[in-house]
Amino acid sequence: MEWVFELKKETSHFLREMKGKSRPGFFKYSYSGDFFGERVHWGLGQATFFLKIVYTLNLQDQFVEEIKEVQKYIQTFENRSGLYFDPLVRLLSSPRSLFNGLRYRDWNHAVGMYTKLGETRQSISSLRLFDQSIISKYPKSLPNDKEGIEKYLSKLNWTRPWHAGAHYSILIFFLHTSTLKDKEVLLDAAQDWLKNVEREDGLWYSEGASLQDRINGAMKVITGMNVIDKVKLHNPKGLIDVCLKSQHDKQACDNFNILYVLKYANIATDGQYRHEEIVSFVKRRLELYKKYYYKDKGGFSFFEHKANSRYYGARLSRGYKEPDMHGTVLFLWGVSIIAQILGIEKELNIHEFKT
Repeated sequence: MEWVFELKKETSHFLREMKGKSRPGFFKYSYSGDFFGERVHWGLGQATFFLKIVYTLNLQDQFVEEIKEVQKYIQTFENRSGLYFDPLVRLLSSPRSLFNGLRYRDWNHAVGMYTKLGETRQSISSLRLFDQSIISKYPKSLPNDKEGIEKYLSKLNWTRPWHAGAHYSILIFFLHTSTLKDKEVLLDAAQDWLKNVEREDGLWYSEGASLQDRINGAMKVITGMNVIDKVKLHNPKGLIDVCLKSQHDKQACDNFNILYVLKYANIATDGQYRHEEIVSFVKRRLELYKKYYYKDKGGFSFFEHKANSRYYGARLSRGYKEPDMHGTVLFLWGVSIIAQILGIEKELNIHEFKT
């Protein structure tokens, strides 16, 4: 595991290489394969990734000015409604949004509202890592009463738990960071509604969902619970069983989601269920992570031997054999989870962020 202790130094080098040359707060998406440069106003996603990477590795002292610049840059993507979104990503993902809107008969899909909510959540959560006083304007597209919340959650397609769980989590996040007077009642209503999609294996979904989608969806549900420090798992042992038998590890999201679910299920059982197997599992994951890591550059690629080319459906890079900001933030988040399970997080001086 020696390579993990070099991450702080090597990732610092990576971030400096990814930093823009002329636009303050701008960072590249992939190491060398981006289709767009600094002349275009884009890069909201990687700006939020930068803040999360710096927080995870506790690099604040090394990037004092860059943090200020990125905070200001993120705020340039806020529109009058209080939503944050990247205009380039919105433009390039429009065909996909329209297709999904027609496919699922969902107007919010068609107009890209789900992408806008996701990017806003990313922006606010990243900014709050360094300034907890930041609050969000409650989106008009989300319900603001108990009946509306129950109706909203019921309409989500839980046969696609990755999608449904993501929007459950987004709802929880915006309720929590809002100034709504009765938000605690609304948060409880949203938490209670989850009983409608609880399954015996510990996950949240409707019939027809694949194992991979169920685990990924559970990760999203738990991130929502974690925002309000109320992680309530109805069958943590079942979650552990599912995660330990999963073989989904083809890209950064799948790799991370299994670890995230496993960590909180392990906590819920007080480390008393299959703990030795969990330790062996996360050690194997750490070895797997090395296949995605470019030591000479200091970053991770989203796919094995390949940078991510798409973000929210928008094609942003050529997907070269190199690291990218998206893969790096997710794998480092995973390292922070592994470090906690192995009890070496203090030695590494690494932190898990909430998003």
